[in-house]
Amino acid sequence: MKNSTESSMQQRAAGILCHISSLPGPEGVGTLGAGAHSFIDQIAACGLSLWQILPLNPPVGGNSPYSSWSAFAANPVFIDLRELVRDDLLLPEEVQHQPRSQPGRVDFAAAWQHKALLLAKAAARLLSDEKEHPLRGSFELFCKSHRDWLDDAALFGAIAERTGTFEWWKWPDELRSRGQGPLKKVRAQLSGALERHQELHKALQFLFDRQWSALRDHAKERGVIIIGDMPLYVSRSCADVWARPDLFDLDGQLRPRRVSGVPPDDFSATGQLWGHPLYNWGACKKEGYAWWIARLRRALELTQVVRLDHFRGLSDYWAVPQGSETAATGKWEPGPGAAFLQSVGEALGRLPFIAEDLGDIDEEVLALRDQFCLPGMAVLQFGFGGGADSIHLPHNHVRNQVVYPGTHDNDTLHGWLHSLDENTRIHVKEYFGASGSSPETARRVLCAALSSVASWAVVPLQDWLGLGSDARLNRPGSVGADNWSWRFDRPKLGPHLCETIRRLLDLYGRRPLL
Repeated sequence: MKNSTESSMQQRAAGILCHISSLPGPEGVGTLGAGAHSFIDQIAACGLSLWQILPLNPPVGGNSPYSSWSAFAANPVFIDLRELVRDDLLLPEEVQHQPRSQPGRVDFAAAWQHKALLLAKAAARLLSDEKEHPLRGSFELFCKSHRDWLDDAALFGAIAERTGTFEWWKWPDELRSRGQGPLKKVRAQLSGALERHQELHKALQFLFDRQWSALRDHAKERGVIIIGDMPLYVSRSCADVWARPDLFDLDGQLRPRRVSGVPPDDFSATGQLWGHPLYNWGACKKEGYAWWIARLRRALELTQVVRLDHFRGLSDYWAVPQGSETAATGKWEPGPGAAFLQSVGEALGRLPFIAEDLGDIDEEVLALRDQFCLPGMAVLQFGFGGGADSIHLPHNHVRNQVVYPGTHDNDTLHGWLHSLDENTRIHVKEYFGASGSSPETARRVLCAALSSVASWAVVPLQDWLGLGSDARLNRPGSVGADNWSWRFDRPKLGPHLCETIRRLLDLYGRRPLL
C-alpha cells in the first residue's frame, strides 16, 4: 500500500520544529490566536513549508505533552483569550491583565491558573440557556461529530475535577468502572453537577477546535504543512484506559499486568522503564482496530502528517512485568505489525505518517516501515562518535526520509557541540573540517541537514536561532522544572535570519515551488 506522505515528499522541503507552547504570547504560553498566525506568516516568508509540533493533548502529572489524560482531547491552555473576546464569549476588560512570565520560560501552572476561570466563563456563556449564543449550533454539531471520544473524555475530565485526581483507580467504586449503571447512580446523587462539568469540558474542546481549525486553514493558505506527533502509548491516568479497559493488558482489578519500556543497551544497563499500560492487541484487532483508527483520524483532522512515536512498538514491543524495579526483566512481544497498518490504510484511505524509527531497531521494524513506504528519521547528532555505517550520517541518508540536526529530546546544536567527548569531537571535526565547538561547525551541521538527499529537513527553532543548552526543550529521563518550558520571546524571526534561511533553502533546493 502506498502512502500520501510519500507523494508529499516528492518535492524537497524544509521546516521548523517548534511547539505551540514555545511561541510568544501575552498569557505566558503560546496560544492559537494572532501570534501563531503571525508565526506561520514568518516561516512561510522565510521559504519554510513544514511546521512540526509536539502532541496537543492535555498533560497529566507534569508538563510533558507525551503523557496525557486523553488520547483524543486537546490542551485548553492553548486557547487564545483574545479570540474569545471576538467571539463575544469574554469581555475586553476581562482579559486586560495578563500574567508576567519569566523570560525564555513557560510557567504552565501560572498560565492555567490565570486562564481557567476565564475559560470557564466563556464556556458558561456558550452553554447558557438564557441567551443562545450564535456559536451554539456549531458547538452541538461538534459534539455530535466527535461523540465517539468526546463524551468519555469530557466525563473523565469532569470526574477528575470533582475528585481532585486523574488516577481513576483511586476513585470511589461507583466511578472507577465505566459501566452505565454505577455512573447513572452517581449522576443522580450529584444532581446534575457532573453533567454541567462534562458540558464545560466539551465546550473547551470545541473552542480549541474552532481556533485550531482557523490556524490550520491559515497554514494551508500559506503553503505550510503542519506535522503532528502521536505517542504510541497512553498514560494509565487516561480517559481511554478508564473507558476502554478491554483494549489494554489489565488484570481483573484493572491493574496493568505488564508495562512499557525498552531493554538495556549501551546507554543504560537497566533499560528504560516507562510504565505505560500495554495494549491488548488481540482485543484491538478483534474490533478491527476501531479505537486506533478513530484516534488516527482525529489526529489527521488536526494536522496533515503525523509522526508515529516509538514506531518500533508496532513491530514488537518490550513488555515489563508490573512491579519490576527496572526494565531489564522485560521481554520482546510481537506487535500488531502489517495487519494494523493495512487496516488503518483501508479505513483512512491513506497513511500520511512518519515512522520514528530511532533507537534499538531491527530488520523487522525496517521491513514494516518499508512495506508501507513510510519515511523514517535521521538525526545528525546520533551519527557521530561511531563508524561510517551509521544511518544518521549524511552520506547514508535516503530520499524517503526526514532529517533533523536534533529533535526535541536532543540538546541544541551549539549545546551538543560544546559537550562532545574527545572521540566524537574528533569525528565531527574530521567530517566537517571545522573545530568541534565553533559557530562555523554548527552552521555546517545545519547545512548538512539541508543538503541531505532526504526529501524533508526539519530544524528545531533553537538551532535556526543558534541558541545554546539553556534553550534545550527536554532532557529524557529527568523531571526537571525546565523540561518542556523553553519559550521564544521574540515577536518575530528577524529579517537577517529570514534572509539567511531563504539563501540556504535556495542553495540546497528546498524552497517550495509556487
